Amino acid sequence: MRHVLEHCLDPLQILKRLAGVLKDGGVLYVAVPDMMNPKGSLNKYWFRAVHTYYFSKPTLLSLTGKAGLEPLVVNTEDHELWGFFRKKDCLDDFNEQGLGKDFFKKQVHVIRKHKKLNNIVALYVFLKNIILKIIPNRIKLYMYRNIKPRF
Repeated sequence: MRHVLEHCLDPLQILKRLAGVLKDGGVLYVAVPDMMNPKGSLNKYWFRAVHTYYFSKPTLLSLTGKAGLEPLVVNTEDHELWGFFRKKDCLDDFNEQGLGKDFFKKQVHVIRKHKKLNNIVALYVFLKNIILKIIPNRIKLYMYRNIKPRF
């Protein structure tokens, strides 16, 4: 299930059904965007109508636990959260993992921090475009020819 779960209207029901059809020893692969490490603009690439849910490692572990799956491996890499899961006998509860409200606050902090950074980049691009429109072309040509980048 590579980048499928975040599009489902009821991901818990989907995972329960998948857990029900897994053979003994069967493994389910799940990959979703890692909401704790967003990539790109939140408006263009992240918060989209096609994404009905967002996952962090604790929320994915909680959801898969409630569906009767246990993690074999769960990792985050390149703004993606992925893992291999198998059937398990008992269900875990989100609060048993010691997360709850504190982790929700951390998730909101990550979103706000990323949004602030995107706003700064957007302001920089906006100002750069205005300045480039104001400066006469002959000065721009002079700057491009005579100002060399320092690396």
